Amino acid sequence: MVARRLVMAPHRQGGQAQFVETPVARVHEGKLAPLLENMQADLGREHRIIDLAEAVGMSTRTFLRRFHDVTGTTPGEWLANARVDVAKQLLEEGQVSIKRIALAAGFGSVETLRHHFRTRVGISPGEYREQFSRRPA
Repeated sequence: MVARRLVMAPHRQGGQAQFVETPVARVHEGKLAPLLENMQADLGREHRIIDLAEAVGMSTRTFLRRFHDVTGTTPGEWLANARVDVAKQLLEEGQVSIKRIALAAGFGSVETLRHHFRTRVGISPGEYREQFSRRPA
C-alpha cells in the first residue's frame, strides 16, 4: 500500500505482470470533480472534448491543461482506463459474456475492448478472467 502511494511499482520476481485491484485515487478538485463523476457514471457515452470544456466553462485548451493537471492524462486515456477498470471488475465477478462486458464498460465492441484491455493490462480479457475470476472453480 505504501509503495502504491509513493507511485513505485512493488517488485515481483519472474515474468508475471503486477496487477493492482484499483489504482490509488487522485484528488479531484474544483470544477472538474463533478465532470469526472459524470464521465465515470456514463462511460458508454461519447465524451467530446469541446462538450466537456463547455460543461466546465473553459476553453478547450485550458480544459485540456487543467484535466491533465488533475488526472495526469488526457480525457481519452482517462476514459479508456476507466472503461478497462469496469471491464476488469465485470470479468472478475462472473460469467457475463465478453460482448456484454464490452457494452457495459462503454467500449461498444468486443474488438475495441480487446485492444484497449491488452494495451493497458498486457493480457486478453479471457486470460484476465481465467486468472482473476472470483467465482468458484
